[in-house]
Amino acid sequence: MYFRQYRSLKERYIDAADYITRSRCPYIGLSMGENDWEYPFWVLLRGSQPSYIQHVDVNNKSAVLSEDFDPCAVICINCSEDRVQRYTENLGPPRQFGPVHVFVQGLSLSSCGASISFGSAFYDMEGNSDHWWFWMRDDGQVGLKNPWKHPLKADVRFTSWSLARERTLQVVQDGELLAELIVPVESARFSLPDVTLEPGWNTLTFSSYPGAEVIDPVHKSDLRSVSIALSDVTLSRCRHAELPSAAQPLEADFGDQVKLVGYAISPENGRVTPPGRLGVTLYWQLLAEVDHDYTVFVHLTDQAGRLYAQHDGQPAAGLYPTSGWKKGEIIEDEHWIEIPADIPAGRYSLRVGMYLLLTMERLQIGGEAGQADHLVLKSVEVLPGVTGG
Repeated sequence: MYFRQYRSLKERYIDAADYITRSRCPYIGLSMGENDWEYPFWVLLRGSQPSYIQHVDVNNKSAVLSEDFDPCAVICINCSEDRVQRYTENLGPPRQFGPVHVFVQGLSLSSCGASISFGSAFYDMEGNSDHWWFWMRDDGQVGLKNPWKHPLKADVRFTSWSLARERTLQVVQDGELLAELIVPVESARFSLPDVTLEPGWNTLTFSSYPGAEVIDPVHKSDLRSVSIALSDVTLSRCRHAELPSAAQPLEADFGDQVKLVGYAISPENGRVTPPGRLGVTLYWQLLAEVDHDYTVFVHLTDQAGRLYAQHDGQPAAGLYPTSGWKKGEIIEDEHWIEIPADIPAGRYSLRVGMYLLLTMERLQIGGEAGQADHLVLKSVEVLPGVTGG
């Protein structure tokens, strides 16, 4: 994700629509602080259409958004968690801002994706903001919220800077030491693999030894000599180096952008009794850089092509959107189809495809069994339903 900060309210709001049309990761500020050292409340938009913005009131520091506004991220810098909650309530009806929430000492962000980039703005002495970092005091705490009812494994990547001298950086999670790292005089990138995120809030504490001295005590922002920039948080289970042995290999290109390399069905025998659930796990691989977040569909159709059940959603339950995929990795994408009780018994086909939600345009498919805008995986059998006695 990429964020840009304007130097004035007028520039921020008036130029926002034009910026949204040119940016791959657009945003719009909804509220400003009282002075240049308090930062705005941001919303990162899913798409690139200025129609999201209906009206901008510069004097009241607010923007009116269209009814179909669907934010991808909510960011607030130098705000408490309670203040962020009040801001999000002003967006209208309750919406799910995503499965991963981050709160960092005065910065809160929730993202629909598993890749998260953030930081508080670092101003140089001329007042220019060129980077987005979190400058620690003696230590800094990062909260990662897992909203699911089961633990998750996540890879946490970040960069740390140390000015003037080498420092040791300790990372502690809920009282347990995860890593002790050496930060050189300039900077270094680090990765914490398979960090366990229990349901609810999980705290990572970054501590610097020797401590983080004030760079310039007179400077209003009270900058310190050690910083961290959390570059991304991705769920470990979504990514594989190679196709799991339980998967059925397959080769199908989707719009020359992504490739379906395998799949798995649950139950494995492909037989389901209604009402019930049919699990379809897809394994994707990136072919070329993807600018959009595509939606995956898995349809259950009869031999005539009539749709009886389906599941549509972004890959990995929205935790790993296609715009964040990296070459070389295999992405695990699980979908569950609810089989209705009144579905006739018989043979059905599983159809898979990808489309852009904004336009509903499907990616064209090549390779084995490709049929224009969808791929037929296999045939499954729906058994006679359970009847009440």
